[in-house]
Amino acid sequence: MKKFSVWLHCDSLSGTHNMYSQYHHLTPTGAVIRCYTDMGAQHHAFAHSIQIMKVEETAACRPASITPCSSSHCHTAVPAQASLHRQKV
Repeated sequence: MKKFSVWLHCDSLSGTHNMYSQYHHLTPTGAVIRCYTDMGAQHHAFAHSIQIMKVEETAACRPASITPCSSSHCHTAVPAQASLHRQKV
């Protein structure tokens, strides 16, 4: 999967908008198809009123707070096991 950025201009029921959206797909054509579907479903825009200005592949990067962890640097706590034996009353 690749991440594509789509810049578009559309006329919806609420007015004229310039928008930017990101879509995950294998090809730019697939990302544009998803864009048309999304605009029709969420923004009530008709296909004939959508103008795609630019489609660009975006680098798929992780946020700084999410980093891979190797076993030598990360230690996870093991939860305490509940007692399996119940006391008889």
